Amino acid sequence: MNLTFGCRKSTSGFVGEYRGTYKATGRSMKPAFAGVYRVRAGRIVSFHQYTDTVKIAEATQPLA
Repeated sequence: MNLTFGCRKSTSGFVGEYRGTYKATGRSMKPAFAGVYRVRAGRIVSFHQYTDTVKIAEATQPLA
């Protein structure tokens, strides 16, 4: 997995790329992702992750 991380005040973010193979179809995938953490008083108060779900869905579809 490739990963890049950055931080500014109470917000931290990262971007990367998952890699895997969907067992049922044997198709590989490399969807990109990004995530954002927000911290207040030393605690994580929110987390959002964004993923290229089209790449995952394509890997789950049988070959035509």
